[in-house]
Amino acid sequence: MDEYSFLELIDCKFPYEDRSKSMEIIELAASISDNAMFIVLDEICRPPKNVAVTEITLTNTLYEWKKRTSHPLSESIGSLALRMINGYRITPAEVLAIMYQVSKFKGLIAALNIVYMSCSIDSEEVENAYKNILDNWKL
Repeated sequence: MDEYSFLELIDCKFPYEDRSKSMEIIELAASISDNAMFIVLDEICRPPKNVAVTEITLTNTLYEWKKRTSHPLSESIGSLALRMINGYRITPAEVLAIMYQVSKFKGLIAALNIVYMSCSIDSEEVENAYKNILDNWKL
């Protein structure tokens, strides 16, 4: 399965309340790519508004995700995801710093998206950095 097919499989359809299926999806993501793992993390920290899922369930799923990834960004992006689960957003300066870290790993679009969506306010500087990173990855 490629990343696009995987995204189609879980986008806004993650089985939050079914631990077994959640773990299967995390394992599948791990077998596909690092970006697929961050696609899962994006679903965990930003569930659709029409889905009723508790912070406890999201936090537990996040910890299971963390156990199954060893990517160098998993700790920083995982910590950011936990903050998002708990209803917090970060400043544009923090977002830019983490975006810089992510930019070193070409193609981690899902990780970049998590960071971008974590910003506490609309920021032209963050928006421009996001677009620039994506453009640089296309080169």
